[in-house]
Amino acid sequence: MRQRSRAFFGENRLWQGSRMILPEHRAGSIETMGEESLSDTCIPCPTQEYLEEIQKIIETAVAQKALITLIIKEKEKIKTLKAHPLSLGQRPGFLRLESEGTSFSIPIAAIVGVQEI
Repeated sequence: MRQRSRAFFGENRLWQGSRMILPEHRAGSIETMGEESLSDTCIPCPTQEYLEEIQKIIETAVAQKALITLIIKEKEKIKTLKAHPLSLGQRPGFLRLESEGTSFSIPIAAIVGVQEI
């Protein structure tokens, strides 16, 4: 019986207080892990064809007012941003976006990648 109870308490994860985590903390840690994994990835130097492809996707999204996901390099970190592009190059070198009711501009040089939604 003693061996059975040792096995029960040793393998029962409910008794391990260090493994208990609130759902809010779990969600936050998952987000930071995702950002860290994105920032650890090496970004290759984009080719001219890739830059033209990004430009086509953005121009199409501006014309259709479609939602796109931008992959942006900001202060040595990689971030993803979902937004509606409003205009491209009205202010030279910037892309005007709208996200969650606010509009803002980002430098075109900061765009590393684009994904259509």
